[in-house]
Amino acid sequence: MPVVDLFGPDMLADPYAAYARLRATDPVHWHAPQEAWLLTRYADVDAALRDARLCNGFGTAIQQPAGAGWQTLRDIFAFVSNSLVFSDPPRHTRLRGLVSRAFTAHPLDMRTLVIARSG
Repeated sequence: MPVVDLFGPDMLADPYAAYARLRATDPVHWHAPQEAWLLTRYADVDAALRDARLCNGFGTAIQQPAGAGWQTLRDIFAFVSNSLVFSDPPRHTRLRGLVSRAFTAHPLDMRTLVIARSG
């Protein structure tokens, strides 16, 4: 099983080569430092995202400090896990209700469009 340092110099210099090695040797990789699974194949990621047993677990594995790069990763996970796209009902339903009018079809006011473009 390959050792993976997600913020090490090899990964930062060429993440594509590191992910290619993982896909070839350990596509569903247990990353012990973060106590989390690292999926490197599209089909595995797609299956995990569609599996209801894994819902609302986004980012929960990262709870303890583990180096300078992890704070940024924790911040990203916190932001994403609070977003509409990654939330489940009833929270998703409430958030969708707040923004739904902005995404409905409505007549376009051509005067606004012309003013904005000439701007």
